[in-house]
Amino acid sequence: MIGTVKSAFLRHPCAVDESYGQHMAFALRFAGKLFLAALAALVHAVFPFLFERTASRMIDSMHAQIQGRGPSRREQSCTGRVRSLPEAVTLKAAVDPWT
Repeated sequence: MIGTVKSAFLRHPCAVDESYGQHMAFALRFAGKLFLAALAALVHAVFPFLFERTASRMIDSMHAQIQGRGPSRREQSCTGRVRSLPEAVTLKAAVDPWT
């Protein structure tokens, strides 16, 4: 049971070649940027002459950043061995950061 829970928490970070902590930090930074883009869009909705391209520029930048992360159609295990997508989805993480 514990191994299944650990695997659920580690599968995606491993797929983008990050540890759990690295992935959490990236996702929190990304959430902060999305929040700022949403604020710019909200202000723009009320005052159309302000932040005319701010939110769209931020989202374009975030899209480019996320496209450059991790394998696209293949995923790697935490050991570096390339696996096909279906095999990687059921993979239990090879590295255990919980110990």
